[in-house]
Amino acid sequence: MNQEKEIKAHVIVENFDYDSLPYNESKGVNRPVLFTGMTPVKWDDEFKEIETTKKDSGWYDYNNKKWANAKTSDGSYWVWIPRYAYKITDGYYSNETGTIDIKFLREETSVSAGNTIIETTGYNPGVKDTSMHHFLHPAFDVEGSELGFWVAKYEPTAAEGVATITGDCDPADDVSTKTIKVMPNATSWRCITNSNAFDAILSMKNNPVYGWEPEEVDPHMLTNLEWGAVAYLSKSISGADTEEIWNNAFYKYRTGCSGTEVDAASEKTCVEYNTLNGQKASTTHNIYGVYDMSGGSWDRVMGNYNNLPATNTSGFTEETLLNINSKYINRYFTKTEDLLGGVGMAYDTNIYGDAVYETSYDAARHNGSSWEGTTAGSWYGDASYLPQASGPWFYRGGDSGNNTNAGLFNFSNSRGCADIYYSFRPGLRLAS
Repeated sequence: MNQEKEIKAHVIVENFDYDSLPYNESKGVNRPVLFTGMTPVKWDDEFKEIETTKKDSGWYDYNNKKWANAKTSDGSYWVWIPRYAYKITDGYYSNETGTIDIKFLREETSVSAGNTIIETTGYNPGVKDTSMHHFLHPAFDVEGSELGFWVAKYEPTAAEGVATITGDCDPADDVSTKTIKVMPNATSWRCITNSNAFDAILSMKNNPVYGWEPEEVDPHMLTNLEWGAVAYLSKSISGADTEEIWNNAFYKYRTGCSGTEVDAASEKTCVEYNTLNGQKASTTHNIYGVYDMSGGSWDRVMGNYNNLPATNTSGFTEETLLNINSKYINRYFTKTEDLLGGVGMAYDTNIYGDAVYETSYDAARHNGSSWEGTTAGSWYGDASYLPQASGPWFYRGGDSGNNTNAGLFNFSNSRGCADIYYSFRPGLRLAS
């Protein structure tokens, strides 16, 4: 068995574009895993895109908010999130916006450049938690993501085009057979159920348009933990840090847009991604980050309450939901009771890394789908509504009309239905 593991590691080194080892000593992070057909990209001082190579020392620099970007053969854009540990140094379990300290880790270990002690188990709020210790982010404790993962730079569109812009949903968009494409200045793909979005991303694996080999890559719908990993990296000195991410406030749901100010809503102008103000809508406040995570469309993620599919709305049945591999979904189970209504709460406080409990105040009280009352339970005043039986799916980020309620630390619930306000986001892992 040990011999087989050594052979598999050798294949990874040869086939997935490492120079020699997965860890880049000079950059202090794990190298991006370049799948076949992936081309590194960067931008010049005038924000003109340049195709480059993995040997370009200027391709990425996480110490200077320059996250690694690459394109697949179809022109879709991806951003690399390298393995790290984190500590919430201020604002833990609070709606007062705090700070996060990131330690990038070497290969698949818990070793950081400064040899900070990194915890990997035993999280317990108030006893041993991320306000006291650096913990490995659990998104990297998943098969295929041990070195890091790629996230779609923008909310996806469909290569064949999307039928719905505004108004009522066109049923032509509620399919899993269209080809996902990730690009700026495109109408985001909405009006699709959770199940069809999940299946559309899985089908990317065997689609030759992306240029990769199916055995290399594991495309999947972003999990709630992966959303948290991107949000936490953005809140560190490697990301936008103390600057709040500006909303994509364009009312026609175009990818990569910014509003005219941080909390703009429902604007008729798209401030494009490669302008000075447009870049403030990325997770780095420059062109190298991830866009459409604040405003734009809601991002459906694979985070579910009590294995409830919301049959006939999400597209999943109880059987298909139960059969989903745990690496593709974060499952949340009733932990406490809502003292006001007697309704089971979705949130287990022993879950961390998802930008929910750690970055909100008394999240268990923000239960339901109503926008009445106190909504600003999360950092930056973002809305905080937990999933429940009638809305068992996590949705993230808010939409173009949500002003101060939108943001990376926003979470809400839904039935998973096809809706004009909801899009989704692919991620890529190393196939295992």
